[in-house]
Amino acid sequence: MGYLHFWPKKERIELSKADSKRLEIDLQQEQFQHKIRIAAAYLNLLASQRLQKNQHKNLDRALVFFNIAATKAKNGILPGVDSTLASAEVSRAKISLNQAGENVKEQNNKLTVLMGINATDLQIDTGLVTRTPAQPLAVDVSLVGNNPILQYYRSRIEVGKQQLKLSSKEYLPTLSAFGVFQARGSGLSKK
Repeated sequence: MGYLHFWPKKERIELSKADSKRLEIDLQQEQFQHKIRIAAAYLNLLASQRLQKNQHKNLDRALVFFNIAATKAKNGILPGVDSTLASAEVSRAKISLNQAGENVKEQNNKLTVLMGINATDLQIDTGLVTRTPAQPLAVDVSLVGNNPILQYYRSRIEVGKQQLKLSSKEYLPTLSAFGVFQARGSGLSKK
């Protein structure tokens, strides 16, 4: 004779479905987080390229100042110390430019790794940085329900509810057909 407790099987199926949905939403959450990491790497690369461009302009200014100071020192208008200071400023600007270039390479490599492509020098689109969009982006209210973070936590809650149902049903006493027949044959009677 078999056991007649069908509740836990049904509850286990529901728990498995909820767990499967949770795992699917976990995947969506991980994909969402990965997109965020890619966006952050993109913005970091953009910022480092801007910084490199600024350091290059800084070097150009230091070179102009050095040329002026060197010419004035050569003609005796300024003391030679000023041209030495200008030379030091050029050296510092070159070092800063090299550091900015290394930072660009590092950010570029991070982005290519996250995107899963071969390491190449990426050309970043700066359109949104240099100009304001003609029309502001419209926020779709229905997207709030599709928010991956909210779905992630909803799936966790659903799994918890299904586990609670299963555990409450498993602790109920179960009846087996064998137990019923044995009880009838043992002389137990209703009073």
